[in-house]
Amino acid sequence: MLFLSISMFGQNNDKIIKLNNDVIECNVKIVEVDYITYSTNENTNAFSKISTNDVSKVVFENGTVKSFHQEASNTTKSNKTKSSSSNDLGNRNILKFSFLSPLLGHSEFSYARKIKPGQSFQVSFGVIGWGIDIIDEDPSGYYTKVGYRFMKNAVGDDKTIMSKLFSGSYVMPELAFRNFDKNVDKGENRVTTQDFAILLNFGRQIAFSDAFMIDYYFGAGYTFSNSDNNYGSHYGFVTFGNSFPIAISAGLRIGYLFGK
Repeated sequence: MLFLSISMFGQNNDKIIKLNNDVIECNVKIVEVDYITYSTNENTNAFSKISTNDVSKVVFENGTVKSFHQEASNTTKSNKTKSSSSNDLGNRNILKFSFLSPLLGHSEFSYARKIKPGQSFQVSFGVIGWGIDIIDEDPSGYYTKVGYRFMKNAVGDDKTIMSKLFSGSYVMPELAFRNFDKNVDKGENRVTTQDFAILLNFGRQIAFSDAFMIDYYFGAGYTFSNSDNNYGSHYGFVTFGNSFPIAISAGLRIGYLFGK
């Protein structure tokens, strides 16, 4: 299992200390149970691997030390692997709330799960009508979104697991569907609208202390609707009617990290 992922380029900021006390100055990319992947200044795009059986410790740029062989330890390798996985993997899940959504007449909740270093999937569900009705159309309905996120240039306060795997800029393809009804013609009629959208979101997510996170994003894509009454609809994503089938999404989420 992967329990540390790092994406750094430029100067060699990390040091791998071997059991024979040889030192490899490098940029550590991924630390696994059995191997460490790293690159050097000679070619930052060429990765090398070294077995953790040959490594005493890794000293990161900020002073964080990851030890692999400790003296006076009678723990077997299998137990050590289990301990490392449970203690170092970090939280794999996030529950999120769209912080500004109630101001726009709906409330959105999301769940994200880390799949591998730099990748996670996310599902969102919104209740239309749970919020401030800013244009007095008495909306009622729901929407759902499913996306897969690819992180880039992950950064954090230090080189911890979650800082690297759940923080950084990202791109996320997303599918969205919503179904709702609202008043039109100054409340004289009520219509039902169903929209489907294909979105490409760009954003940045920051995790703090493996417990709290902030996620802000902007995206755009195409939309398909069964009605022209979706012009200006802003629940989950903004649409402009069938004559201009473009959808826009944006938001600010806050979240709680949990679960190994």
